[in-house]
Amino acid sequence: MVQRGEYAADKRSDRFQEEVQVGLDQLLMIRLAQSLGQAPEKLYGGGGERISNQRPIAEQPTRHFSEDIRHFVRFYSGVIPRHAFVELIESCMAVGLTTIVTSVIELLFEWAETGVVREKCNQRPPQLFVDTSQGLDRNLRGLAEQSLGDFFRRVERFPVVLMALRLLDHYARHHPQLKKLTVPTRPYATEWLSLLGELLFERRDEARPVLFDLQVKGANLAERLQEDFPDAAEILQNEQAQPNVVWRLAEAITLLQGRKNTQNNVISLIDSALLINRPNGLGVRRAVIRKTLPSATSRKSDVRSLVFTDAVLDYLVHVHVLHGNKSGYRARSFRRFLQLLRERYGFCVDVAPTGMTISNELLNVNRAVLEQRLRDLGLLVGVNDAEAMKRLRPRFGQTEYEHDLDRTSRQIDGRGVRACLGASRAGGDGVRSMSPARSRRDIGRRPPGL
Repeated sequence: MVQRGEYAADKRSDRFQEEVQVGLDQLLMIRLAQSLGQAPEKLYGGGGERISNQRPIAEQPTRHFSEDIRHFVRFYSGVIPRHAFVELIESCMAVGLTTIVTSVIELLFEWAETGVVREKCNQRPPQLFVDTSQGLDRNLRGLAEQSLGDFFRRVERFPVVLMALRLLDHYARHHPQLKKLTVPTRPYATEWLSLLGELLFERRDEARPVLFDLQVKGANLAERLQEDFPDAAEILQNEQAQPNVVWRLAEAITLLQGRKNTQNNVISLIDSALLINRPNGLGVRRAVIRKTLPSATSRKSDVRSLVFTDAVLDYLVHVHVLHGNKSGYRARSFRRFLQLLRERYGFCVDVAPTGMTISNELLNVNRAVLEQRLRDLGLLVGVNDAEAMKRLRPRFGQTEYEHDLDRTSRQIDGRGVRACLGASRAGGDGVRSMSPARSRRDIGRRPPGL
């Protein structure tokens, strides 16, 4: 199945024999390995036999992703056909990884302003508007492109934040007093980042010598870059624009690295998480020609937007009708479904994201389009226009779902019958009983209008 390369030590020289027949899940793993090119260096190099247990600082979105994928695989691996199951797993990865990546970026931007990483219980993903029409409605498509475009413009500065973290991390690890502190960095580096934030905002005594050393090195670097890289030298010397030396050094070094090695890598990471322009992905990218200014020339650029493909809708509905750790399904209303999308993933359908102004008419159109698509896919049922009667229904495992839904309906009907019987016993024919004094008072009262 695997053909060894010319050099046994070169792990990238192995080739897969395409004529060998394998299962779909095996082929998926083979294609994934081919796209990666080689195994992580720590698996075959001198860095250790295991990959380090480093988890994202976005603990809440990571926990949601872990729950979603475990519950989905546990309950549907033997129910959904394999070809459809692989597609839904890809959508699961797109939703989970996109939420984690965007949440980490948002948390680090907040760290740059406060020096503290938000606690797990208060972590929320950034809100992004989703075009449920998949680009068919120009107004909805424009709003989705504006929402994701604003986020990507903020991402342009993300490499500067990472460079500031690298500078502070280097000094904290080699400082005589700081390296003695037992601050954990694995599996979560939240406390370590808070320590670096204290150095950045001079909240510790050790911060002054660290910032002074950076000031001296920044001045020396500015003198050497004056002739060849005057822009970087100006950033290092301009204390009025940025008084903190850490940010001046981070911006100058990021500028020297070039956009290809900084911003483009972050954008490529987000595109990969979104599975951009893939049938089971979460995002769409298209090329447009626009003018940035009325007097400027037209330029070609890429715009991106969040969309719900059919596979993504299939996955989201099936994972949210599960009972969590319990077996079986539960009745989930359409209104609650939209609320979960906004709270767990930051996907805004009928609510404008923070910082955007969207008319109620367009929000209602976006909601109606999603509702109609769910009905067409057989994922939503409702006998009338009442919001409480619009409920999600999975396409796979409907027998168990209908049984659970009927049992819930019988419980509701039973409570209603018991309430009516109790009222009948108390007041006769289902009418609330009144005291004799109140009855005589009401009988002697003249009806209105007479």
